[in-house]
Amino acid sequence: MRYLVVIFLLVCTPIANAQNFTAVIAELESLNDTADYLYEKRKEAFMKKNAEAVNLADLQSEISGFDSTALRRVKELIYDYGWLGISEVGEKANKALFLIIQNAEDPAQRELYFPYLEISVEMKESDPADMARMRDHMLIEQGESQMYGTHYKIVGGEIVRSPIDNPSGVNKRRRNVGLRKLR
Repeated sequence: MRYLVVIFLLVCTPIANAQNFTAVIAELESLNDTADYLYEKRKEAFMKKNAEAVNLADLQSEISGFDSTALRRVKELIYDYGWLGISEVGEKANKALFLIIQNAEDPAQRELYFPYLEISVEMKESDPADMARMRDHMLIEQGESQMYGTHYKIVGGEIVRSPIDNPSGVNKRRRNVGLRKLR
């Protein structure tokens, strides 16, 4: 009888986990889609010199609300499962983890979860370009120059790349993480 219980648990546990991951994947993919939509909308508004078509304050309020809710859920998922890799949830759901942490209002969230992303990249379970983008974001927040040239700022209404540490080596660093060459 004891062996039947063990066999039952061995067979049913992976099935239950697969069902749970199906729901997790759907949830993360939905977060990814919403994040992409909102962040693209914000980018378009900033790119326009005259942003009358979009009320930036309303848009930023909507994004802040989404970011806060999404961050809370992503933190729960990371707590429950760790940083879910591509082989577990697919590229789109994995990208959602990055997007939500990357866009968190509190820089401490990036500092806290960056090592998870870094390990996932080392295990070939996350995109190295995402790691580069988050590292650049953290460096800029610390008042340092970025390494990969992935971040920009608006200066006098113009989009300008934030300063890069050792600019002569930036394209080699970018190539190593799968980013295109800068001009």
